[in-house]
Amino acid sequence: MIIISPFEGIDDSVIKTAEQAIVEVLKSTPIVYDKKLKIPKEAYDAERNQYNVYYFLESMGKILKNKKDKIIGIVDVDLYTPGLNFIFGAANRIGGNLCIISITRLKEEFYGKISNDSIFKERVKKEVIHELGHLFGLTHCEDPHCVMHFSNSLLDTDVKSYNFCKKCLKKLEAKN
Repeated sequence: MIIISPFEGIDDSVIKTAEQAIVEVLKSTPIVYDKKLKIPKEAYDAERNQYNVYYFLESMGKILKNKKDKIIGIVDVDLYTPGLNFIFGAANRIGGNLCIISITRLKEEFYGKISNDSIFKERVKKEVIHELGHLFGLTHCEDPHCVMHFSNSLLDTDVKSYNFCKKCLKKLEAKN
């Protein structure tokens, strides 16, 4: 089962976009929603003006009841992990059960541009499927059009599809 676990401040339309991508690409049901989680205060790093993703994954781990479930968190704060300037999302590990995406840098407004709902929804879908791909055992892919390609920038995200390439799809099918 896939559980969508939004953090406070996430609009229902973002949750629906995530659900659409999961159903369309992963053909996964059931999808359940968990209550909105509080943003962990200890995650905030004032020097960086960002939030450490570790604390979000830790708080999501507290709601995991069944080790077979996969939980995807959605948050609207700027995330980082030590060693990187920012991240669009993260998984607790390849084949794990916790992952999260941040929608902050997926918005055109973050870059001083005019809001574009269509572009935003596409980016959300890509990041949701990418992080869940890690939970289903996939690593990063060299194909720049594959959803599993590493996004070092928003341009990388915009270039890729929200579908798996043939190679990754074959790996995914072999794992199930």
